[in-house]
Amino acid sequence: MTSTACSLNRLLAALLALLLVSCGKPPPQADIPLDLPPDSTHLPVLPDSLVLPYVTAADSVWPGLEEGLYLNTGVTADSARLHAALRSARAAGLNIVCFDVKTMRGDITIRLPERDDLLPHPDRGLHNLSRLTRTLHDYDMRSVARLVMFHDSWLAARRPDLRPYSSPGVPWCENERKAPAWLDPSHPEVQRDLLALIDVVARSGVDEIQLDYVRFPTQGAIDDAWFAFEWEDELVEGSDGHLCVPRKPDVIAAFVRQAREVCDRYGVELSADVFAIVLWGREVDIEKTGQDLRQMTPWLHRVHPMLYSSHFAPDFSHRNDVPNEPYQIVFDSVSRCREMTDDNCLVMPYLQAMTWGVDFSSQYVLAQVQAARHAGADGYLMWHSSSWYSKLLPWLQEYKESGAL
Repeated sequence: MTSTACSLNRLLAALLALLLVSCGKPPPQADIPLDLPPDSTHLPVLPDSLVLPYVTAADSVWPGLEEGLYLNTGVTADSARLHAALRSARAAGLNIVCFDVKTMRGDITIRLPERDDLLPHPDRGLHNLSRLTRTLHDYDMRSVARLVMFHDSWLAARRPDLRPYSSPGVPWCENERKAPAWLDPSHPEVQRDLLALIDVVARSGVDEIQLDYVRFPTQGAIDDAWFAFEWEDELVEGSDGHLCVPRKPDVIAAFVRQAREVCDRYGVELSADVFAIVLWGREVDIEKTGQDLRQMTPWLHRVHPMLYSSHFAPDFSHRNDVPNEPYQIVFDSVSRCREMTDDNCLVMPYLQAMTWGVDFSSQYVLAQVQAARHAGADGYLMWHSSSWYSKLLPWLQEYKESGAL
């Protein structure tokens, strides 16, 4: 075939892809067998149906791909385990590591000699961020520090005045049978101290700061929760008939903007994790979480929707078995995310690397990654809370060597 014919075929393929997208028609879902034994590391022959008809060989390369995974403190604080994990990750073609600096429990995994007044947490001194970043750079990997924002069970228990209120003087708790876990995202002191922590981390030399739980609580007796910005509005509402009352998305977007200003001072990039459900654009979900991509993403370099199929209802979006149909849920989610995200913000979903709730197999992983690529994601991150990637990384490596990815 002549080069002119090849170019014409590629042009026709691209036009067909554009037509399908413009018509709102997703690509056909591959018939992905999910019966591979969980303990098997053998990769079966790939069915032809996994190759979409309008994706040509020339288009199958994902230029500028950012691929990574999350490593918990048990790995990143142990040099032997860290180096073993990095060697395996690089062999699988990954180039990003995200690690904890502040956790859901409120643990801070760095020492704060310059700001011991920053937050009343016991610092564990697990990371020397500059040294850890140098190690990651030695493996040609980006250093991404994950900071949990408004979920902080340690501080919520010790500083009830920083929590939402259910009535004047009565701190709110999402579940009376459980310990409190949430701070008030609109509380000025909460925001001030978190921005100060972001400043400390940004000065350490990491490449990126990733904000997690940058949202309002959504579970429990949420209708009883009153937040600082709502109390303030109620106080002035009677005296100011022209008051423009902010919404939860306004609070979150304003905080993200301030975090971006801090990061820009040190040339550090900023990203944020968001609930998958907000990608469907329902006002009730956006208002409840405060995560509005159209307001948040102008201040972000990357956005990470958390697309774990195990977390969707089995019949979500009229599917038969969403947890075990990862291709469609990832494709639909990334497509929606791109529509709602600022043009200057990359879309990099978190994909499921844990076995909970799904028939986890090599082809489950392949389906997720291919769906992200076909929907136009700029990369992805793999999530396993315990950082067990002994099966995942060989699968990724073998699929890349076979040309499937």
